[in-house]
Amino acid sequence: NRMANLNEISDFIWGIKELLRDDYEAKDYEEVILPFTLLRRIDCVLESTHDKVVVANEKFKDKATPEVLDQLLKQAAGQNFYNKSDYTLVGLTKDINNIGVNFEAYLNGFSDNIKDILLNFSGGPEKGLSPIYETLLRKELLLLVTKEFVSPKIDLHPDVVNNHEMGTIFEILIRKSKETSNDKAGQYFTPREIVQLMVDLVFVNEGNKLQKAGAGINIYDPCCGTGGMLTTAKNYLLETVNKDLDVWLYGQEINEKTYAIAKSDLLIKGE
Repeated sequence: NRMANLNEISDFIWGIKELLRDDYEAKDYEEVILPFTLLRRIDCVLESTHDKVVVANEKFKDKATPEVLDQLLKQAAGQNFYNKSDYTLVGLTKDINNIGVNFEAYLNGFSDNIKDILLNFSGGPEKGLSPIYETLLRKELLLLVTKEFVSPKIDLHPDVVNNHEMGTIFEILIRKSKETSNDKAGQYFTPREIVQLMVDLVFVNEGNKLQKAGAGINIYDPCCGTGGMLTTAKNYLLETVNKDLDVWLYGQEINEKTYAIAKSDLLIKGE
């Protein structure tokens, strides 16, 4: 059963909070769990092309402009993002004495679109990337947490867990984290049924127009929270109105961490 498997993976990931119990408040578990889940997924997606990216970076870093290099590395990665450092999460667990400095190099090796997400997880660009690993390092938990995330129980390779399923895992984790903190949960998570009803109402008279061949639609959510409204609207349109519809999603969000979660979720779902 796929869903049972996704719940199992989600439970294992959320269970890593037990390592944090003495050092973090419950409301702060998500500051570790969510970015690390994203890192693990990206790592699995990039695993097969990682060496190609490192080679391409060595070859072109002194010859190409930053824009051209960015394009070349995306090409080498076969994705819209990459990591040009020598490290992967698994690699970081091998050199236990230098995990702090290596982790910093690893985070700095990401393409700008991933760095943007990570900086917002940290609370904004002015804080830099260090909050993601510095507290863990100081509390001697960085190696332990990284090891848990590369456990075979969290196999997030795309041939094992597709983008849609990965999105489901991420949504389960978001819900668990908001329930744990009880931090104005409604501000972050609108129940699925309510989203469905809103989408129904918005598109009730649009059906004919959207069923035409080659039809497309832009959807914009000006306070998108973790992005659930956008992806639910898209799924609904593709499932019930027109499976070939072109849907472009746009959102904005004022809270840095919520923005980071939304952007991660969309990236994970292949948007």
